Amino acid sequence: MKLSASDLSFRYAAGVPMGPWTLHVGPGERVGIAGESGSGKTSLLELLAGLRPVGIEMLTGTVERQGRIAYVCQEASNSLSPYLTALDQVDAFGGDRQAAEASLRALGLDSTRLLAAYPCQMSGGERQRVQVAQALAVRPDFVLADEPVANLDGETADVVLQALGESGAGLLIASHQEEAFARLGCETVVRLSPREDGGEWPELAAPGELVADLGGLSHAHRQRDFWMRESPTGFAIEGASFQIRGGEMVALSGPSGAGKTTFAKCIAKAMPGRAQIVAQEPSGSLHPRQRLDEAIREAKATADVGGTLERVGLPAGWAGRRASELSEGQRARVAIARALVALPTGGLLILDESLAGLDEPTERMVLRAIGLEQRRRGLACLVISHARRFPVHRTLTMRAGRLIP
Repeated sequence: MKLSASDLSFRYAAGVPMGPWTLHVGPGERVGIAGESGSGKTSLLELLAGLRPVGIEMLTGTVERQGRIAYVCQEASNSLSPYLTALDQVDAFGGDRQAAEASLRALGLDSTRLLAAYPCQMSGGERQRVQVAQALAVRPDFVLADEPVANLDGETADVVLQALGESGAGLLIASHQEEAFARLGCETVVRLSPREDGGEWPELAAPGELVADLGGLSHAHRQRDFWMRESPTGFAIEGASFQIRGGEMVALSGPSGAGKTTFAKCIAKAMPGRAQIVAQEPSGSLHPRQRLDEAIREAKATADVGGTLERVGLPAGWAGRRASELSEGQRARVAIARALVALPTGGLLILDESLAGLDEPTERMVLRAIGLEQRRRGLACLVISHARRFPVHRTLTMRAGRLIP
């Protein structure tokens, strides 16, 4: 059994050629793939898995596959059925319901509610773990995983990496969090682009006028019976308060499934027209067939599309590209740029793990663009993040739906 690529190169339509790359993964071997956002990590994994990314043109090279391959994609929602519970999702792959439940519990999805939850009722990190359980359920010879721990807190990430390592499969892991390679014990790390420094983190803006002063934010879990009647099953968020000023950068952390995304949605609902959320999975807010200029002008008809793209490190000439032609990190940058354009003066930008798919230099660039708008228009910014590297004015922690200052 083996999985290998020899002299592999490709490009997207009218794009710069990527590669050539040569790599080999044998039984039980562990290989990491590193590189900046848009360097080709996801496309390389998809080609190795036997998938053909949209709009790609093969230039040179061959791929050889021997053995059963499981692929864990970066955006878990794309591979989970909206009509199956977490337990059913895994059982459908392995055909052993008891083993499926054991696998989910080992990955920290051990409550009755989570086992019976549908993807729309789970956090991004919980959906990611269901997808990992799916991959392991087929007893693969090789697992190809694209950012498998990007949406997870450190403790949960360790659980996922341990499960992948104990599977005995050959592992090929693409990640911006290169410490994951060391934790997995990767024998080889293939770097698709040079490591860049990115300079200093941007200075924080001075806090200004109050943007939000909210209290009593609550949201209850609900379930529907056969007749689609709703009944509450407990609070996801109960009586939470939130205050933030213009220019402030506030971080919100906490374990996967603690209620951070639900809390962000409660804030946005309480601030109609004055808050923008950039979702954890940017494909959920960008139509794959929509051109970037259309997406940005949808937020503001008079927007300078080229300048907006350049502020987040994307070429102005990409205005005519479709969202499906971009990597997830590039789509995340478009979604952030669009949210900034849509916000009024004194508005609130909420980034829900939107920086998780970015390498550090790109993250610095995006935060500089946000900081500039904070100074110009008095914007506030709430960043939900498991792996924060950047400076903030203060950090809030959420556990079991409750804020811990």
